Amino acid sequence: MRRGEHVPSDARVEEAADEKRSVAKIDRAAVDLEGVISAGARLRRPALPFGERFWTYASGVAEVAIGIGILRQSTRRRAALAAFWLFVAVYPANLYMAWDWRDRDISEQIVSLGRLPIQFLFFAWALAVAREADSN
Repeated sequence: MRRGEHVPSDARVEEAADEKRSVAKIDRAAVDLEGVISAGARLRRPALPFGERFWTYASGVAEVAIGIGILRQSTRRRAALAAFWLFVAVYPANLYMAWDWRDRDISEQIVSLGRLPIQFLFFAWALAVAREADSN
């Protein structure tokens, strides 16, 4: 270390890490919102009550609200657990989409099938955020 060189305090390092995590959380919420807007009602199983469009918008609103909740330390744990359960709740729609797209172009089939294992990363992420919130 050079003389006069500024060394960040632990608090500043932690603050910078929190900012990076917040940006990642905002990005995740934006991805959720983009998915709702671009996917539309075609991802929801048709047998659900209230119609497909209702569930598309309801899950989108829930994802945005959860994303906002994750940004605040005081609500982060509950919001992360809500994210986990929301991801679990919409997983059947992803299964349905993969089945429903079985006759589409191979590139679309790859996308619909590729989404399935990625969802487990979201499950793990939500639980990790909840655990991290518990420790803070």
